[in-house]
Amino acid sequence: MPKSPLTVYKELQKLFTQDVKSMENGRLLTETISASLDFLKKTRRVQLNSLVPNKGSFSFELDRKS
Repeated sequence: MPKSPLTVYKELQKLFTQDVKSMENGRLLTETISASLDFLKKTRRVQLNSLVPNKGSFSFELDRKS
């Protein structure tokens, strides 16, 4: 089962300060990005309304199953 982006990011935070240039940090950073992209694939984009002229914004929303 894939790890959640937050779980992997917390691992990265813990190890990052020990050796900034370590290969493990690079691996965890790659895993964090991959887990985040996998999570975003399960979402849909939702347009947000803005009162600022010519400003476009969006958010991601998970489909909620009842």
